[in-house]
Amino acid sequence: MNTPGHHLLMTKSGAMDVLGTVGTNRGYEELFPHSVEIDLGEGVRVHILDLPTLIDTKQDAGRAKDRLVLPILQSVLEERDRT
Repeated sequence: MNTPGHHLLMTKSGAMDVLGTVGTNRGYEELFPHSVEIDLGEGVRVHILDLPTLIDTKQDAGRAKDRLVLPILQSVLEERDRT
């Protein structure tokens, strides 16, 4: 998807946000190298942003809901880096 469109999908694994671009209009080609693949089970594998990139996009967005989650994400990153 190369548009800034936003789609919220409901799957059997839960809600999934599908975004055309994130942060400062960063698209698939720019973000894919900063993703990790996870297995949702039953052979379904998806790529999600790695934690440092997710934090960057939340900081770029600057919305209240993103600012609220930043301390949690940063704490998780710090804890992960310690182990």
